[in-house]
Amino acid sequence: MSDYDQIAEWYDQSVRTGSLSHDFVEPILFDLMSNVRGIRICDLACGQGTTARKLAQRGAIVVGVDLSAKLLKIAQDNEAPTFHSRGAIPQNPALLQPISIPFAFPCSHK
Repeated sequence: MSDYDQIAEWYDQSVRTGSLSHDFVEPILFDLMSNVRGIRICDLACGQGTTARKLAQRGAIVVGVDLSAKLLKIAQDNEAPTFHSRGAIPQNPALLQPISIPFAFPCSHK
């Protein structure tokens, strides 16, 4: 169990209602990335998938990976990219082949 499993619902709600990093930093990162259409991106520490979904909406092919099973469940319930727990990658390394951009939004996963 990840530390984030214990606070998954709170974390999801806090991101949905606005957070400095998502409201301020994310648009700057997206501008720097420019056109991601057709680019394969691995969103490391994807949490509940907010950033991964936005990348997918911009045309990226996104695989989201996270330590928290509860946050991944929230991500999967909200559609879009393919989300996997950390255990899925060693069992199926093809999930990351070929990844053009490994992406980790500023996070504090342990």
